[in-house]
Amino acid sequence: MVHHKMITFPFNGVEGLLSDSDKESLKAFAERCADVLGDYFEIGSLRGLSSLCICSGMPQGKNLHCFDFFEPDKFGDFMVNVVMANCQNRVRIYMGDFRHAVFSNQPFAFGFVDHDHKLNTTIAAYEKFWPLLSPGGILAFHDFGHAVYPEPFDFLNTLPHRISLQETIIAFQKPK
Repeated sequence: MVHHKMITFPFNGVEGLLSDSDKESLKAFAERCADVLGDYFEIGSLRGLSSLCICSGMPQGKNLHCFDFFEPDKFGDFMVNVVMANCQNRVRIYMGDFRHAVFSNQPFAFGFVDHDHKLNTTIAAYEKFWPLLSPGGILAFHDFGHAVYPEPFDFLNTLPHRISLQETIIAFQKPK
């Protein structure tokens, strides 16, 4: 039997593209949405670092829906990290394009978008999930203003209901 040492926030040692500030922001946004109706979601899970940060701030009884193409070399790391953080019973995996996922008006409390950073997929994520966000829910996007990913900047910068810009995460809150 293999015994793993549990990993906990801030999940040092888990590979990912989040700064310490980004990790703190994701946990804080997840905590802020604790009393908002619905589960949580993220688009772009890679090796699971953002998933773990979100799960660390989620209240019991809520799940995190993870959308990613999950390249084979990354999916194994994702699963190991989720299990080592003891989040495996709270994570729902959707392999493939988030645009093909079907929900029957399931509400969401929080969403984090960190995918290919193209304008068309950023718009698609916003159009698909903003209507499913419960009043008071938060939708956040990673790498806002990043020089390598300039395409979605103008679109995100003009959206209403902006509540914060945390380093490279821009967030919007649905009015109550």
